[in-house]
Amino acid sequence: MANFLGWCEKRVWLPILAVLILTGGGFLHGKSPYNFTRYTIEDGLSQGTIVSIYQDSRGFMWFGTQDGLNRFDGYQFKIYKNNPTDSTSISHNWVWSMAEDSAGYIWLGTFAGGLNRYDPRTDRFTKVPLKYAQGQDVNSIRSIYHLSPQRMILGTSNGVLDVDRRSGKSHHFTLDPQNTNILDLHRSAPDTLLLLGGTRIYAYHLHNGSVDTLFDAREFSLTPVREIWLKW
Repeated sequence: MANFLGWCEKRVWLPILAVLILTGGGFLHGKSPYNFTRYTIEDGLSQGTIVSIYQDSRGFMWFGTQDGLNRFDGYQFKIYKNNPTDSTSISHNWVWSMAEDSAGYIWLGTFAGGLNRYDPRTDRFTKVPLKYAQGQDVNSIRSIYHLSPQRMILGTSNGVLDVDRRSGKSHHFTLDPQNTNILDLHRSAPDTLLLLGGTRIYAYHLHNGSVDTLFDAREFSLTPVREIWLKW
């Protein structure tokens, strides 16, 4: 554990998160210094289980649920759902992850519809076909990180995809045969990306593709970790 905490100048916090946004009530049963507004399906949300939240460069808040993608402008929600007869609609209604690139496109990872790219200029989606090394389609994408305009890292239900957007080629690898989900990605140094694999945190060294195990929750009888938070 000491080796893990000393590995990086930044401190990595590993809480079991209770998401407070979009909930009402007090803050830790006391008086809160913040005002919370609760939004539900009665206010326009497509569904009540929110699995991802993102704010884009234009200020819109995006909420991925288990049944629809929601864009919020501070006043009302716009809902996006799959339409089987429209190839420019989102490919699946369960949206796990979102990340904007330097060109303003928003990339979305879904539960069973693979990767989508949203163009805010046209308000349309494009499904981006991806395959694992063995040839199977990449359907479930849990996390997205843009390293550069040309390079993107995806955490999937079956390991990691390191994608070259120029060529369309990707490098696929898994880390733990007992738990292949990659739930979260964070850059901790110019050459290092932290990968969260449920019970383990790995350091992925970008210059040579090597991977080190930094932390294993099972060694400390801890429950699986769901997110990585970096304190600067």
